[in-house]
Amino acid sequence: MVNEQLTRRDALKLGGLTALAGAGMAAMAGCSSPKSKTAEATESSTGETTILEADGSVSARSHYQWLGSEPEIDESQVTEVVDADVVILGSGHSGTQCARTAAMAGAKVVVLESQTEANQFYYGEDIGTFNSQYVQNMGYGPYDEMEILAQLQRTAAYRLNSELCLNYIRNSGPMADEFIALVQERQPELLTNMNIQQPCTDFWTDKSQPQDMGNYKTYVGTFCMRSEILDEVATGVGAYSTIGDCETLVRQYAEELGAEWYFGTTAVKAIVEDGKVTGAYGKTTDGNYIRFNASKAVVIAMGAFQNNMEMMKEFYRESWELQAKDGVDAFSDPTDESATRDTGMGHKIGCWAGGRMEAGPAASLANVSAPGPFGFAPTLYLNSQGKRFMNEADFNAIAAQVQRQPKGLYCALYGANYEEIVKRGGTNHGGTDFGQETYVAQWKEDMTHVVEAGADGYLVRHGCLTERANMAQTRMYGANDLKTLAGYLGYEGEAVQNFVDSVAAYNELVASGVDTQYGKKSDFLLPIEAPYYAAVDTSVGTGATALTLAGLVTDGNYNVLGDDDEPIEGLYAIGNCCGQRFALTYPGILAGNSMGQAMTNGYVCGKIVGNL
Repeated sequence: MVNEQLTRRDALKLGGLTALAGAGMAAMAGCSSPKSKTAEATESSTGETTILEADGSVSARSHYQWLGSEPEIDESQVTEVVDADVVILGSGHSGTQCARTAAMAGAKVVVLESQTEANQFYYGEDIGTFNSQYVQNMGYGPYDEMEILAQLQRTAAYRLNSELCLNYIRNSGPMADEFIALVQERQPELLTNMNIQQPCTDFWTDKSQPQDMGNYKTYVGTFCMRSEILDEVATGVGAYSTIGDCETLVRQYAEELGAEWYFGTTAVKAIVEDGKVTGAYGKTTDGNYIRFNASKAVVIAMGAFQNNMEMMKEFYRESWELQAKDGVDAFSDPTDESATRDTGMGHKIGCWAGGRMEAGPAASLANVSAPGPFGFAPTLYLNSQGKRFMNEADFNAIAAQVQRQPKGLYCALYGANYEEIVKRGGTNHGGTDFGQETYVAQWKEDMTHVVEAGADGYLVRHGCLTERANMAQTRMYGANDLKTLAGYLGYEGEAVQNFVDSVAAYNELVASGVDTQYGKKSDFLLPIEAPYYAAVDTSVGTGATALTLAGLVTDGNYNVLGDDDEPIEGLYAIGNCCGQRFALTYPGILAGNSMGQAMTNGYVCGKIVGNL
C-alpha cells in the first residue's frame, strides 16, 4: 500500500489508464456530504489502481481508472460571477426542455453550452412517447402504464429505477403535446412532413393495443421529425431532421421567460459547500472561468460519453471483447480532446461532487441493424455459415445475437410474400414505418426491379430510418433459385448448401405452425418461396457503440445520490447523464425512446427544480 496521501491524478499514474413517480416537486431533498477528494492508492496484481478515500475506505469511485482529478480553480481565475436559481450544464434535448419548464415555474435559469450558438447541433429525429393526446386522437391507445413498466424492467433484467421509468411513461405524452403545440404556434412549417411511426393496420387491426411480437410488445407514439422527403442518402443521423429547429424554438421561448444561455462555455466543476452543491464553474472558449451560483439546483445535462475511450473500456467491456474476437481493436484511438460533446464530462462532474455511476452491464445504442430496407421485419436471418441463429421477431435479442455470430456477413431473406412479413413488423427502432405512405410506395416500386437486376442487385429505398447515413437505400438481391441468390450475397462452398438447407428447414417449421428451433411466434412464420429476395450486411462483429446510455445514480426526482444513497443537495442529472433508465440493451418498445426519455427527463426535472 502507498502510505502517503495522493491526489487522484497522482494515484492513477501508478496503475495507468486503461404525474411524478417520486416525491412531490416542492419537497426539499436531504443532504449527503461528499467525502474528501484527497485519496490513498493501492495497486492490484492486474496493474489497476484502487483509490481509497482519505479515511482509508473504499468508495464507488475507487476503481474509476478514467475519472482523473477534479480541476483546481482559484477564485482569482474567475472573470465573471453569475447568480441564478437553476444552473443547467448542457443544452441538448434534456437541458433545453429543463430550461423551459424551470423558467415556466418562475425560476431564474442559466444554461452552459460548450458548443457555440452558430454550431449547436441537436442529435436525432425520433421522439418516443406514450399516450400523448396527439396519438390518442389518431385512435391509438391509451396503453396500460404498468404493462409498459413491466416490459421495460424485463428487458433490462430489473436493473432500472421504476420511478424514473414511470416519470417517462406518464409524462412523455404531455411533454410531446406541449412541444408540438409550441412549434405549431411559432413555426408550423416545421411540422409539414412530421408523422407518427405506425404499424400496418391491415395486420395490426386493434389500434387500442400494442403490437405483440411474442417476447415483447411495441407501441405507437414515436414522433418522426422529418423535413422534405428526399431521395438522396443522408450524411449523419437525422441529417434532414427538423428537431434542431424545433428545439431552438423551445430555447427561444425559455429565453423570453428570462432564461440565459452561455454558449461556448463548458462546465468543468461543481461547487460544493458544506455538502451542498451551490453552483458550477464554466470555462469559456477564450480560457476564462465564470462562476455560476445556483440557489436551488445544478442540473447535469451534458450528454453521453462515447467520445471518451477510457470510459468506453470501463463500461462497455462486452462490446470491446466481442469486437476483438473479430479482429477489431475497439476504443483504441486516443480520446479526442477537441470533442465538444459526449465526452463524459458531466459524469465526471457528478462523481467529483460525490455521486457515482450506475453498476453495469450498461446499455447502448449499438451500430447493429437488420440488413435491408425493411429494418427489423420478422423474416429469416442467416449467418455467414448459412445457418439460422435467432428468433427474428425479438428485437431485444438482435444486437447480442448478431455480435456473437461467426465473423463475416449475415442476411435477411424474404420470399415472394415479402410484403406480408413486412406488414407484421412492429414500431421498434428500425421498424418499417407505415405511417409515411410515400416511403411505402417507394419501396414497393423499387422491389419490382430487384430480380431482373441479377448479380448487381437493386437499390431499394427504405421504409424505416430513412434519413441516416447509408441507410436511405439498400442494395437488394433477388433470384428464382436459392443457390444463385446465395452466390450473389457472397456465400461460398459449404455455406451455400447450408443456406439452401436452412430455408428448407425453416419452411418445415412454417408448415408445422410451431417454431421449435427458436420460438418465434406463429404469426410471423411465413414460407420463404420463389422469387427470393435478400439483403446482406458484411459488418457482423463490429457493432460499435453509437450512443452510451449509462449515467449517474439518482433518485426518482433526478437528484444525484451519494455513497450513502442519500440525495446530494442541489445536484441533479438528466438525459444521458442520468443512470438506471436503461440496462443491457436498448429496448425495442418503440423507436426514439432514448431521445424521448431525455426530453421527458428535462421536462419533469425542470418542474421539480423550478419549484424548489
